[in-house]
Order: sequence, then structure tokens, then C-alpha cells
Amino acid sequence: MKKLVSWQLRERFAAALSAMYGAEVPAYTTLVAVTTEVNRDYAARRPGAERLGSLDRVTAERHGAIRVGTPAELATVADLFAAFGMYPVGYYDLRDADPPVPVVSTAFRPIDADELARNPFRVFTSMLALRDPRFFDPDLRRRVQAFLARRQLFDPALIEAAEHDHPGPRWLVGDLAELDLPARGIAEPFDIAMSAGNVMTFLAPSTRVQVLSRVRAHLKSDGRAVIGFGAGRDYEFGEFLNDAVDAGFAPDLLLSSWDLRPFTDDSDFLVAVLRPA
Repeated sequence: MKKLVSWQLRERFAAALSAMYGAEVPAYTTLVAVTTEVNRDYAARRPGAERLGSLDRVTAERHGAIRVGTPAELATVADLFAAFGMYPVGYYDLRDADPPVPVVSTAFRPIDADELARNPFRVFTSMLALRDPRFFDPDLRRRVQAFLARRQLFDPALIEAAEHDHPGPRWLVGDLAELDLPARGIAEPFDIAMSAGNVMTFLAPSTRVQVLSRVRAHLKSDGRAVIGFGAGRDYEFGEFLNDAVDAGFAPDLLLSSWDLRPFTDDSDFLVAVLRPA
């Protein structure tokens, strides 16, 4: 039996989802057909129309959306999508929306330019922020967690096959304040630890120094931690840097963006490169 490569799997996956949705909402199929015809007509009349993407790519463009309830379910989704050559890109915190929603999201999509050109299908994936007390009191959180614990989204055999045929990153779910990778079979210290997406601002204030200390404990002596987050999230940059020192770090470089802009007193974002002190 011929084995499909990741972009072919992605292409068939997107087509199957489109067909399923079209069967439920016939207007969707009509919309896709009309859009394809309009794009083809536009490209035929304008020679430079495909400078930002081929007609085939634009026609194949599809967006899906799913919602999960727990970090463990999100890790399982990541394992599954890795088989399709789709990886998490971007971070969206809808708790900051107006009105706010107790959801954080990412988009799983190809990241290689050739893979994007072959098939750019992506799936926006949202997860409930169950630990946020602004939305879930203890009783509601307990009931939702009990419901989620009873369900199983995917056949374990499917996940096992995806991990076997298309091995990707290993996703671990746990409390950062209790991070102990050697106890989970990962003894080798790391050259770099990365924390993006405002992770630090989601921690309980009482655990911030402990989390930084646990990250520090997993680095090589010449390793680096790179941590980024935005202002206005109840964690002042100066307070964070003091916590980093208390956790055994020293700042190596401070930036105001991921594209290496220098940090100033007026910056509304911090990317801190920290070294073990």
C-alpha cells in the first residue's frame, strides 16, 4: 500500500472536512465553487495575480476550528496534527477580548514554505482556561473537569499510529512549579528554555520564583532561558527581573520584541535572555 506524505494527508483531511461540512450546509459548497470560479477568472485577466500565492494554493486554502477542554487533550491534538505536518503557530488569549471568553487558542498549520505551497490547511484550536477564577468558581471547575475526565476525543490506536509514523515533539502536561523532567525520563539538561505567549503572566504570583527556579534547574551551566510577555498583565517587568535574580538568573539581554528591537523604559513587551548566575 502506498504511503502518503504529510501534505497529501493534509490535502485529503481538508477535502474530507469540506465535504462533511458541505453536506450539512449546502451553501458552503456553493460558496467554495463560486470563489474558485472568481479566483480563476481574476487570475486569467491579471498576469501578476499569483505573485502572493498560486491559484491552486488559494483555491485549496481551508480553515478548520476545534475546541478542547484540557492541556492533555491539547497535547493529544498536537500529536495527531504532527502527522499532517501541522504545528502550533501563534497564541491568542480570548480572555482579553471584549467581551472576554475563557479560552486560549493557537493555530496548527504547516511551517515550511514548500509545505505551505502544497497545501496550507490550518486548524484553529481553542482550549478552555479552566484554572482562571474569573470564569470558573471551584464548584463549576470541578463539574467541568469531571465531565472532561469522562470523555475520550480520539481512538488511542489512531494517536499511537500518528506518533509511530510521524514522530514529532513530546508534549508533557504538568505544573511548572513542580517541573522535574529527570523524574519523567529526561535527564539531560537543556541548552535553551523558551517561554513565549505570556506564559509568565498566567502563573499564580506565589509560584513565579519557584517556576523560574525549576526552569533554571533544567539548564546547562552555559544555557539560556528566553522569556517573553507583554505589559499590562499584572506583572511588572522590573518585578519579573527581580524574581529572575531570586531564582538564580542574571539578565544577558533585554529586548522589546521577538524581532530584536532594543528594550527601553517605554517598551510594552519584554523578551529577556537570562543566563544562570
